Order: sequence, then structure tokens, then C-alpha cells
Amino acid sequence: MAAYGVHSQGHTQRWMRMLEPQHAVPSYVRRAYRRLRDYSEDARYRMGQFPSGDVRSLVLDHYLKTVVDWVNL
Repeated sequence: MAAYGVHSQGHTQRWMRMLEPQHAVPSYVRRAYRRLRDYSEDARYRMGQFPSGDVRSLVLDHYLKTVVDWVNL
């Protein structure tokens, strides 16, 4: 969204902006972003540990790829 001049002060504000219809963020991208955020918060704040296969297949190859593809990175 920053590429379109929409800047956020954090995850909560970014999430709220993603829900605004004028930004047209598809629901599948919002779901992927939310799961990335959940993994990030679990690892950072709750010392979550995840199998490397899950990180590769779910986080990197699916959730992150979904978001990156949508923003054309």
C-alpha cells in the first residue's frame, strides 16, 4: 500500500486500511497478510517455534508469496 502512497504506523493501522473498500485489497490477500502477522507475533512475542517445513511451505511459499505477488514485488 505504501507504493500507492498509503502509509501506516503499524500492523493495526495497516490492517484497518486494508479493509477499506477504496484500497481494493482482495480477501485472499488480507487472509495471507493476517496469517503472516500471526506467525510474526507468535514468534516475536510468544517465543513460538515452528517446524522448518511449515515455515517454508506455508509462510514463505504460500502466505508471503500471495502478498508479494499481489503488490508486484
